[in-house]
Amino acid sequence: MSLSAVIGYLLKGYVGEWRENPSFMKLFEESYYRGLLGFGKEKSFEIGGNKILLGGVPDDNKYYLFEHHSHTHYSDGDDFYKILPVLFKHKISLWALTDHNSTEGFDGHYKLLQEDGGSLSLNGVMEKHGVDTGSFEYSLEKMEPPNDKKFMKLVRTNRDNTEEIVMMRAVELKVGQGDIYEGELNLYGIPYGISISPGTQFEQAIRETLNLGGYSIINHPYWTEGIAAIKESDVERAVNAGASAIEINGTEILLAMFSNARTMRLVEKYDIPLVSSGDSHTPCMYGKSGIAFPKEEFDKALKVRDGDYLGTIRYLIENRLVLNYFNPISPFRLGYLLRGDNSKKYPPMRIGLEHLGIYI
Repeated sequence: MSLSAVIGYLLKGYVGEWRENPSFMKLFEESYYRGLLGFGKEKSFEIGGNKILLGGVPDDNKYYLFEHHSHTHYSDGDDFYKILPVLFKHKISLWALTDHNSTEGFDGHYKLLQEDGGSLSLNGVMEKHGVDTGSFEYSLEKMEPPNDKKFMKLVRTNRDNTEEIVMMRAVELKVGQGDIYEGELNLYGIPYGISISPGTQFEQAIRETLNLGGYSIINHPYWTEGIAAIKESDVERAVNAGASAIEINGTEILLAMFSNARTMRLVEKYDIPLVSSGDSHTPCMYGKSGIAFPKEEFDKALKVRDGDYLGTIRYLIENRLVLNYFNPISPFRLGYLLRGDNSKKYPPMRIGLEHLGIYI
C-alpha cells in the first residue's frame, strides 16, 4: 500500500466525518488536543447507554480499572516485565494481554506456574530484564476453578501492603479468508491449551470464541491497513455473529481520529456496547484509556456467578455496566512510542513532524 493511498484515505475520512458527524468529531478533537497541550476539562456523556469519560481516569476507590487491549514484547510491544510495575502504578485491577496472534505472554508463565506448584516468583527474571523491583516481591499465583486456565493473579507485596491484578488470557487475532486480511478481533477467555489460528474467517473466529466460553471485541474500525480494514459491513457481520462490543481506540493520530467518531455512529445504528482502549504498547501508554467497572456492581455480579471472572466481565460489558475512559495519544505521547521514554529530548512538535516523515 502506498503512502499516498494512506494519506488520501485519511484525509477523505477526516474531512468527510466533519461534514457528516461534526458533534463527535469535535469531542474527539478536543480530547486529542487536551492530551497534546495539557489543558481542557473532563467531559462525560452517554451514547446508546454507553457511558464515556473524555480527559480523565475514574477513581480507583470506586472502580476496578481494566486494561483490556495491550501488547508486550511477545508481539510488538515493550518488555513484558517492564510493564508489570506500571500496571500497579496506575491502579489497574484487571489486565488482558492481547499480543498480536500470540498468547505466549500468558501461556509461558502459566506453564511455569503449573510446574512450580501454583506460585511463581518474578523478581529474579524482572531484575535480569533491568526492572528495579525496589522493596516489592512480585509473583504470579494460580487461580481456582472456574477461573483456572483463563486467568492468573499478578501479586505485588511489601512489608506494608499486598496488591493483586487479575490477568486474563486473550489475543488480538488477524482474521480473514486465509491470506486475505479482513481486520483484527480481540478474543478473550479462551482456555489455556486452545488457540484459534490467524487467518480464521471473521465470523468463525467470533463463534469459536463463544463456543469456548469467551467473548470478542471488534477492534479499531476504519484503520488504514488494507485501506479501511473492518468497514461497516464487517461490523454488521460481527454483530450478527455474536461480538460483544466495538472499540474506540486511543492510538489514532489526528487524521485518523475520524474512525472513533464514525464508530459512535455504528454504536447507535447496530445497538452494540462500546469499549474504549489504549491499545498500549509502551509503559507510558498504559493507564490512559480503558474500561472501568463500578466496584459494587462488579462484586455483586461476581458473587452471583460464584466467582466466575469471565462471565462477570462479559455480563457487565454486554449490559453496558461500565465506564469508558478515553485519553488519546497526542504527538507528545506518540513520542514515547517512537523514541522510548525520553520525552524531554523529543518535544511534541518534533515528534509530530517525524511521525509524518519530516525530520528536523
